[in-house]
Amino acid sequence: MKGKAFVLLFIIACLSCGQQQTLPVLDIEQLQNENCILLDNSPGYLIQDYGAIFLDSTSGFHPKDIGRITVLDTSLYLLVAGELRCYEFPSGKLKRRFFSPRYFTSFALDTLNLLLYGLDTKAAELVCFAPDGREKGSMQLDRSYTYTEVNSLNNSQLMLLTDVFPDPVIFKVEAWGQEPVRQPFPGKKRERGVLPDSLACPLQVVGRGKEGVFYKYLLNDTLYLLKGDICHPAFTCKMGKEGVRLGNWSHVLKQNRRLCITGLWESKDYWWIQYRSDYFVKQKLYRFTTMAVFYKDLIVKNAGYEFFILDQTITMDTRMPLYMNEERTCFLQIYDPADHQKERKRKLPYNLEEVSDKTNLILNYFYEKQLKKKHI
Repeated sequence: MKGKAFVLLFIIACLSCGQQQTLPVLDIEQLQNENCILLDNSPGYLIQDYGAIFLDSTSGFHPKDIGRITVLDTSLYLLVAGELRCYEFPSGKLKRRFFSPRYFTSFALDTLNLLLYGLDTKAAELVCFAPDGREKGSMQLDRSYTYTEVNSLNNSQLMLLTDVFPDPVIFKVEAWGQEPVRQPFPGKKRERGVLPDSLACPLQVVGRGKEGVFYKYLLNDTLYLLKGDICHPAFTCKMGKEGVRLGNWSHVLKQNRRLCITGLWESKDYWWIQYRSDYFVKQKLYRFTTMAVFYKDLIVKNAGYEFFILDQTITMDTRMPLYMNEERTCFLQIYDPADHQKERKRKLPYNLEEVSDKTNLILNYFYEKQLKKKHI
């Protein structure tokens, strides 16, 4: 009865808040029309502190081997090539490895109890680890679904995402060991067999804010806040005249500026939105992934293609995967030393040039500068 009551409450809340509320609009299409620029000549623009470190025992790995990163206080949790690890932050020293015969594709951190949950997609299994790295137990999931991601909600609850298309299937685990409950998430009905285009859009994007977890599904133009047992529409996303472009390759080449969100983060003062778009110029298709920064009222602060620290060798490439710490104050990004030098045509970060072993992966981190005056 408890599960059924929760499902009913979830449905009523989603329907009622969607019908009665006029939502603000995130107009990414307008960003490109206005040709906004993120690059700035001011030292430390939007950044108050930054650094770069080598991560122990990552020699031989590539940034594509990194599945997820998160930082809580002075601990950095990393998923690399299916293995979970914990590092000291910001030193980059390896503290422990969460040894397991399983190959994990996603993980979630319970910030209240410091428990770590690893998702083995192939085995459809969730594994729980204690803070010291010991395995505490495992949960077998319904094998009829392919699970793509696990996320931690409030009060140690978990959310499981699947690759079901075109209608999302999300599960919530109220407490460890309890059976996952399917959530009736609102969405737009689409014909089966209609697939996303060549933008390589993620089906689902998850972000974390002060009040809860944010969720965006590819075929739904609304961003939702999952808070407790209720979902709240946060804002709608204007991604182009026809929304996300669908169709075959020939259809792709006939249309420009069809956009998708690839990542979103809510810090204290801003929304950071990573998005992707295609342009067809002189019979050639170009793809751009970039980031825009919005005030909390969704007025644009800046948008562009990359972010850098003036006169330094530390950079944040907004085309690549980005991660944010649990306190929502610091961005993190992984680089291969060789790629860092080749793509940027610059030396290694200034504090790493004298390090003898340059084979480990580099972690660059950036702390956001807070607003001195609130935007009106």
